Amino acid sequence: MRHVNMYPLDLYTTRGHIVTMTKLLYYENPELLSFTTMVLDSRLYDGKVQLELAETAFYAEGGGQPSDAGEINGVSVTKVFEESGRVWHELEGVVGDVDTVEGRVDGARRRDFSIQHTGQHILSQAFFRLFAAETSSFHLTENKVTIDLSQGDLTAEQVLQAEEMSNRILRQGLQVKVQVFADKAALPENLRKLPVVDDSIRLVEITDFDICPCGGTHIASTAELGLIKVLGFERTKGKTKVEFACGDRAIAEFERRLSSDSAVSHLLSTPFTGHTEAVSRLVAIEKELGREVARLGKELLELKAAAQEPHSVHNGRAFYKLDPWSASLDEAKLFLALVLKKSPGVGLAVLHGDPARLAVASSTELNAGAILKDVLVKYGGKGGGIPQSAQGGLPAENLAAALAEIEAKLLGAHSA
Repeated sequence: MRHVNMYPLDLYTTRGHIVTMTKLLYYENPELLSFTTMVLDSRLYDGKVQLELAETAFYAEGGGQPSDAGEINGVSVTKVFEESGRVWHELEGVVGDVDTVEGRVDGARRRDFSIQHTGQHILSQAFFRLFAAETSSFHLTENKVTIDLSQGDLTAEQVLQAEEMSNRILRQGLQVKVQVFADKAALPENLRKLPVVDDSIRLVEITDFDICPCGGTHIASTAELGLIKVLGFERTKGKTKVEFACGDRAIAEFERRLSSDSAVSHLLSTPFTGHTEAVSRLVAIEKELGREVARLGKELLELKAAAQEPHSVHNGRAFYKLDPWSASLDEAKLFLALVLKKSPGVGLAVLHGDPARLAVASSTELNAGAILKDVLVKYGGKGGGIPQSAQGGLPAENLAAALAEIEAKLLGAHSA
């Protein structure tokens, strides 16, 4: 491929505060999805071909919005990004030794992202107008859209109010337009947020409702969104994270949840309106069954402990060695406590795996916690506990040596 090293001045385009060598066609015409242009440069990065073009209709990722996808000369474009003032198009394959290329943007993906991004502007302004909650970040993927709001105490009722205001704006069919201002001095006073750059400031305005700096793609009218639906929210680190969907995404999510509700209605033999009561009953039953299982499990351990014979007896004191122990570590500790209650002494349980896990118990003056901790540290493990009960783990490759030393210390201290 012959590289074109000359960068015509009329191809320079401002993207945020970066002046790129590539003319960004989507700023002039967001409906443009196909184009022909020169190849300015190419490179191979991490096994992928990357092209720099004189012009592009592909949106480069930024501002919370992923890049466009599509094809260049029939080869899939997987990522478009700006790096040090240069816009690179990453390809799945090679386009050959060419000076010009044809690009085609995935129109469905572009429209979906434009709808979600425009919906974000509307929802963010609704939260700001109603509750002075500023949007601190925006995240858009193929499957999920979220905003983080500055207030961490928003209620479900307030979130619903913001959703209702947003959908009223959609029904008004307000125009969405873009303006570029040379510097901050010329900016209108009603910006929802201030720009981070000092010149060539791109503003996206939703007529008489919202205006803010933004470099993303948007649709032409709020009527094109159809629907904004909040799917959930959570309070975290002093902020409120809101997940939502717009347009076809919102409808698809509604259909998915309706299908799930229908399946649940069939399983519970109850209509949708009875789901909460039916599930509450099932949860109560599950909790009761859990308590019953725990009670029966303890009874079974007690029966097994009553029948358990010690591995050996030293000076009238029992040594119980459970190797291997196939149940949980908590059950091992309980079992050891039960057997030592009937026969004073010490006990050791081994759960094989990597890491291997150990439980030690004592009903004598022996400090099980101190011995186990000292040995485990020596063999690359960690653990400890109290004199009566301890637990820990270590690499499986060191288990045999550690067991031999633990058993020697248990029996040595035991016999003393």
